[in-house]
Amino acid sequence: MGRKDAKEFFDIIKTSAASKAFSPEKTYRRLRNDDFVPEQFDMPKHTKVPYKSIFSAVLLFIGGSILLSVAISINLSLLPAAFHESMWGLYTLGGLLFIPGCFYTYIAYQAYYGVPGFSYSDIPNVE
Repeated sequence: MGRKDAKEFFDIIKTSAASKAFSPEKTYRRLRNDDFVPEQFDMPKHTKVPYKSIFSAVLLFIGGSILLSVAISINLSLLPAAFHESMWGLYTLGGLLFIPGCFYTYIAYQAYYGVPGFSYSDIPNVE
């Protein structure tokens, strides 16, 4: 792209509709704020503790940990060779149980100790 081509290119940009839309001569006005009230953005102070959800999260965490431990034991040949066929299934199922269980158990732990940014409303209800 030569110097002349670059000048033509910038001239096209200056005269395009997109550059006119963002020109400094435009005046902007503030949108009306009648549709919102500050109370809709407030979090409730005390939320009900979802005991069933926390119990299921801990159960998933423990079950996934056990399945992953068994799969690792099979992989390290600590268990008989007859179990080698089920190793990848145990890895998969253990990972599928461990990941959400660990995540929601961590959220429940942080909400219990009152860490800012964590609350029991972040845990989905199991009902």
